[in-house]
Amino acid sequence: MFESIRNLKPYERRFFILMIISSITNSFPILTFLVTQYQPPFRCQRNNSTLATTKGTSIGAASSLHNSTTGNNFTSVQVIVETCHISLHNFNESVSNSSGANLEEKLPCESFQYDLISNENSALTEFNLVCEDAWVNDLAISLFMWAITIGGVCGGILSDRFGRKAIFLASTYIQFFLTFTVGFATDKVSYLVLAFLNGGSNMINYGAAAVLGFETLPKYSHNAFYYGLILMYAIGNMIVPGIAYYLRDWRWFCRAMGILGLFYIPYLWLIDESPSWLFASKKTEELGKLIQKINKYNGEDNKVSTNRIMLLKQEDERKAVNVWKTWRALFKHRNLIGRLLVVVYSWSMTSLIYYAIVLNSNSLIGNRFLNCFVSACTEVVALTLCYFISEKVEHRHIFIWSIAIGGIAIAITPFIAESSGIGATVITMIARFCASISFYILYVYVPVLFPTTMRNSATGLSTSISRLVGILTPLVMHGASSKITSVMFAGLLILAALLNLPLPNTRNKKLPSTIEEALKLENIKSLSDDEENIPLQA
Repeated sequence: MFESIRNLKPYERRFFILMIISSITNSFPILTFLVTQYQPPFRCQRNNSTLATTKGTSIGAASSLHNSTTGNNFTSVQVIVETCHISLHNFNESVSNSSGANLEEKLPCESFQYDLISNENSALTEFNLVCEDAWVNDLAISLFMWAITIGGVCGGILSDRFGRKAIFLASTYIQFFLTFTVGFATDKVSYLVLAFLNGGSNMINYGAAAVLGFETLPKYSHNAFYYGLILMYAIGNMIVPGIAYYLRDWRWFCRAMGILGLFYIPYLWLIDESPSWLFASKKTEELGKLIQKINKYNGEDNKVSTNRIMLLKQEDERKAVNVWKTWRALFKHRNLIGRLLVVVYSWSMTSLIYYAIVLNSNSLIGNRFLNCFVSACTEVVALTLCYFISEKVEHRHIFIWSIAIGGIAIAITPFIAESSGIGATVITMIARFCASISFYILYVYVPVLFPTTMRNSATGLSTSISRLVGILTPLVMHGASSKITSVMFAGLLILAALLNLPLPNTRNKKLPSTIEEALKLENIKSLSDDEENIPLQA
């Protein structure tokens, strides 16, 4: 990676650093759920008296009580506090039978008291999103993931129409503004609406940044550039628990996340539009000025401009191939159809498990802030390890082993939890480690499986469907403690590993240009040194 950065020209090096830094805050919107939906131990309150309970447990108590509802005097009352209601078992010992008169009544909680430290709260505790209203938490996450899907599709279209820089900056500023407004939700309805809107802009800037980088930087630096983007994303995951630790009020946490957007205002002047997009959009005057600016920054002669324009023209002619014709031809080959289905399924399962683990950090044993931080550190280690291993090991093998081991970890987690909560936390960290590797390697592995004219479309289709499947994230989160559900999802992950076994090897293979070359991928020669890295689309 460092060698690739050193080989960049001054303008490219500055651009490289600016763009990967922008990725740090991309994880902030989705991680706000760890703060807004934090559920501490709570107490059920009724008739101004507090009955202590921790969610999921029951306690019993006996006392004398006058039943004002029936007018009967009972000499003993057994109070059983359950998760979301209070059970009263009334016994009248004056009745001459062996069991006594037993009347059972279930009373709903009138309010809740939460075990929170000073200045600590969440949207869950403020709006009482527990028991009968617990569904709001799941719906908020599903709406967020649904909005990501819609935003991803619209973001690509808008980026092609209005430019990479414009959409990158617009989506970035909208993302911070909407995260800021979440802190002003007044009830559960407004909370759901803002959660949906907040998801719409999330990840649009990530995709736009990736495309902008791939179209501005030389091909040999693309792999390092994508690694930098996803690494900074993981580092952002490490930063969030530190901010949340000092800002325990969920409203101020969301507002602080939004205010961070002010740091991106200088990007209006620090980054430029994609030269490829300017050329394809026939904006020759803007393109000429940009190339002169780049040459001046690099200290190059303006004669280099001719070479740059010729390269852009060659790239534009390459993209002019009929994409729809290629897609129609694809459906005539069962091998490529199967390959596409396997990729979509693998991407969907990886995305589903990854986000379920990330958003389930609060349920792990131990300090929730430390768990979130350590989990993010695990991801950084996984990505760094994968970056270097992928240079030596076949990409398909990396994915198969990582997704399979991750599946096994998920399957055994509830069994380990019965005897050791710490052990279950460690196994969960291993599962996230594997999910992070799987996620990274897919972006390197998948583009090589398809011909040029459908490469970006296949990648985009896979990511879009995986985000749509992300709507099921709450289901996986709730099933984390269930043995049957965990084993079921583990089976789905292992199935993804098995489905990838017949696919061809891709490491150091030259990118196939046609369907025929894609079908004969095993016979394609290895890349030369100047073609070693693969351009990707997030």
